[in-house]
Amino acid sequence: MVRRGAPSRPSEAEPLEEAPHAPSSLAARKIQEQHWGLDPQQFDERSVAETIASLSGPVFGPRGWFRIDVKGAERIPVAPVMLVSNHSGGTIIPDVWGFMWFWYRHFGTTRPLHPSGHELIFANQRLGRWFARRGVLHANPASPSTCSPAGGAT
Repeated sequence: MVRRGAPSRPSEAEPLEEAPHAPSSLAARKIQEQHWGLDPQQFDERSVAETIASLSGPVFGPRGWFRIDVKGAERIPVAPVMLVSNHSGGTIIPDVWGFMWFWYRHFGTTRPLHPSGHELIFANQRLGRWFARRGVLHANPASPSTCSPAGGAT
């Protein structure tokens, strides 16, 4: 039985408590969890691959609800690169997810994309962790400079 609001996949489950003597104490973990979306290293290839796979077919792709048509991808330079665009707005943003879907199908998960996200999605610990693992960073002027050393795209 799955509880409402419970993680749907083992990879999304809460981390197990560590022994009190462990260097990564619960207090240190709580401080780190409050800062989801600030570090591009929170990107998790496996989480992205699972998300892209779940969006392929029913949502995006030739038989999906939204057909994605990106032109000029061959002109995107190697990392680091900053892509600038806007989206349709609101809470339903299929254009952002569609571009991410295209990006990872075209470049693979070894070339992370770090779109910026509103602080509201990082205010909730579960949502913040979910988006951070997929490369989303807090929207702020420093985000592009934090991605450059990691070789990501913003």
